[in-house]
Amino acid sequence: DGKMALSAAQGQSITIKNGSVAFTGTADPTELKDLKANLFEVSSAKLFVLDHVAVTVETAMTTAIYCSSSTDLRVLHSTIDLKNAYYGLGTNNSLGANAHILIQDSSVNVTNAEKDNTAFLGNVEGLGVQIENSSFKADRQAIIARTGSWMIENTTAEITGDWLKDA
Repeated sequence: DGKMALSAAQGQSITIKNGSVAFTGTADPTELKDLKANLFEVSSAKLFVLDHVAVTVETAMTTAIYCSSSTDLRVLHSTIDLKNAYYGLGTNNSLGANAHILIQDSSVNVTNAEKDNTAFLGNVEGLGVQIENSSFKADRQAIIARTGSWMIENTTAEITGDWLKDA
């Protein structure tokens, strides 16, 4: 029906635990064109947690989890597998505030037909990212760390390089 799976209200805390999320709908073409077709639009949330969750999306989408400078994000023991997206995790800074992202024992895999995609785009001013025992895989860029403080341990970042084949 063109709507994404979840959109958080201002200051809301959301936890999804022990399960799976499979999106099979079709994103709104205008949202796709404007890069706003996000599975979890949690940029207004105070806290968003995926804990032991498998996320699978086969249809066109911008980002699995889109959060902001006011969102604390935790991805724990989870997998995000996107077959037709631009970003696995994406951030945007609208408030100039600090945000914290914790990713532990998780994997993020992204691809699309254009092969122009990124598993994790972090561009929030003051962002604090802690990644442990995880993996990120995409065709063009695995992790973009534009600003903030990043601590990455025992983690792999894999780039297929498939985007170069069409360049």
